[in-house]
Amino acid sequence: MEWNKLKGLQSEKNKKKESEENEKQEYGEDDDDEDALSLEEIRKMIVKIPGCTEVSAEDVGEWMACDTSDPGFQILNDDEIVVSVREDVEVEVEEELSADVEVDAGPSASEAFAGLETALKWMERQPECDHLQLLTVKRMRDLAARKRLKTAKQLTLTEMFKKQ
Repeated sequence: MEWNKLKGLQSEKNKKKESEENEKQEYGEDDDDEDALSLEEIRKMIVKIPGCTEVSAEDVGEWMACDTSDPGFQILNDDEIVVSVREDVEVEVEEELSADVEVDAGPSASEAFAGLETALKWMERQPECDHLQLLTVKRMRDLAARKRLKTAKQLTLTEMFKKQ
């Protein structure tokens, strides 16, 4: 008699385990990720949030699965990561080359900064210039200063000491 009860308990445990595994497979969960929360545990946390009392485990599973098709959320292997990084570097190099061509088309950022600095000093001494005009020229000067810093080449330590 006791043996039959034990067999019944064991079969109930097996059924419960099978249903949990089926749920994991249905929502794309891995068995090897022991730290992952179950959908029911997540649902219990969400239900505590005001206005979310009617959330089901199916809703949580749907929410968890919706990011898998998002191109911004990709699980990549090592080779795919290397290819992605190389593509990003190639795009950056192409952008730098096209930016160099555009810089050669007109005055440099340093030249623009020097000209705007001179213009600003002159405008400050003119009674006709109001604060709005001065502010506009200051903003243009600051833009030229930021661009000048971006394009400035950093010197090595040996180059710095040779100039002194």
